[in-house]
Amino acid sequence: KHSGYYTLTDSRGSRHFYTKAVQRTAPLTKDVLMISLLSVPGEKICYKFYGEACTEWGYNTVFLAIDKTVELNARGIFNEAVYKELMRLGVKQALFHPLQYALFMTMEGSKLLFWESTQIGYVIYPSWLEKIYNIGLLKNLLRLTIFLITLFGVIAGVKFMFRKWRLLPDVTSPGHERAQITFFIFYFIFLYAVFYSSITVITRYAFPLVSLYMIVIAIVINEILLNRN
Repeated sequence: KHSGYYTLTDSRGSRHFYTKAVQRTAPLTKDVLMISLLSVPGEKICYKFYGEACTEWGYNTVFLAIDKTVELNARGIFNEAVYKELMRLGVKQALFHPLQYALFMTMEGSKLLFWESTQIGYVIYPSWLEKIYNIGLLKNLLRLTIFLITLFGVIAGVKFMFRKWRLLPDVTSPGHERAQITFFIFYFIFLYAVFYSSITVITRYAFPLVSLYMIVIAIVINEILLNRN
């Protein structure tokens, strides 16, 4: 509660959104496309090819909004009005090149599939475990394996959902529970991905989805076993 009113006192959301909207709708170049694509599995891959340009694209997400805020202040727009204006300008900018913006959103949202990492921010490991996790082959293989399992579960889950869509309103047919559960899981994942990919995704943002990925994978495996029987 702030000054007697419930309000969002952190302006980062509108600043991030505006900056990413401007970045994503700028003239498309091969380098920008490759930086965004290589950042999906992890920023270290991007760094190997493009260096600090990856940081400017992925993590310096407020610098354009700061310049715009100075401009708005000069026009007599301050405080909460600035945040509303940044959101309005961000939406306007995204609609200026909607397909290009959607392309970058899709790539950003794909990061949610790469949820396994041995280098998670704000997590401190014992020294012996940190040495193991610093082995390049091990950490990369672990991340790739979990990604492939998750990707398999998501693709197979979507396929199962579309194959069983007639069971969604049905509460009497066998298997309707699995179809309904799968639908609502993907509905939540979709909304979650849309909100976060409109700004930026880092590894720990995917953690709330991990349990849902596990449920989908379990449903898919169960469906495969049932079909075999």
